Amino acid sequence: MKRKLGLLSAFFPVLLALLVLPAFSNPVCAAGEDDILGRWERYGDGAEGSIVLVEKADGKYRARLEKAAGTLVELGFQKNDIKWQKITCNSAGVYTGEDMFRFIEGGYEYRASTFKINSKGDLEVSVQNKGDAVIGTYQTWRKLSAAKKGQIVLFIGNAYMKVNGMSKEIDPGKGTKPVIVDSRTVLPIRAIVEELGGTIGWDGNEKKVTIQLNSKTLELWIGCNTTKVNGVEKNTDVAPQIINGRTMLPLRYIIDNLGYEVIWEGTAKSVTINY
Repeated sequence: MKRKLGLLSAFFPVLLALLVLPAFSNPVCAAGEDDILGRWERYGDGAEGSIVLVEKADGKYRARLEKAAGTLVELGFQKNDIKWQKITCNSAGVYTGEDMFRFIEGGYEYRASTFKINSKGDLEVSVQNKGDAVIGTYQTWRKLSAAKKGQIVLFIGNAYMKVNGMSKEIDPGKGTKPVIVDSRTVLPIRAIVEELGGTIGWDGNEKKVTIQLNSKTLELWIGCNTTKVNGVEKNTDVAPQIINGRTMLPLRYIIDNLGYEVIWEGTAKSVTINY
């Protein structure tokens, strides 16, 4: 009997360690496992401008698509698609999971993926290839503000906008009002860009407008549908133009490419920008 008790007492610390071990299985990961949470914007490829929101529920992470742009639109991605799923933290800033892929014929599948936050704070996503399908096998995403900080509301035909509830002139001292051209809202954009924290410049020789905000640079030319976003050519369906001596730019195109949300309300003829 004493011998049995001795054996039990000898193995008890080992048994206790085995029972406790799962709770402390990855302390390195636990220190920074939630770094992946928040809003991420894709850049550097044909899907640039797409935005996902990474959330956590029941101890698991998943990414919901807030905005699809470029090739993601062409492939049929839609708002609220679960873009990434089954994400688990392996070590600090390194995760594994699955990335959704859509196909022209309307089907989709999830592929095994690795998610890594690099030294710059960008999220690098590497996706396992299947056969000859190599689109999107490597992606780069930059982190956006975790929450919307403010709101700008404009009304067609009204020279004033509301910035977080405060009334301000859209084109100070000029009384310029937003108008609709070819079903698109155009207006002087300087005051809005500055409210968002950006800068805007005018080159009279080239008749070019340059907008800079965070890591984005937009270049637009009067009368030209071709623009540049971070040096990459893109087209807008309404060209910048001069109306009554004021430079009028397409609002949605610019705000979309700066990475913010634009909502049109047809009854009130209002445009809301959430930033």
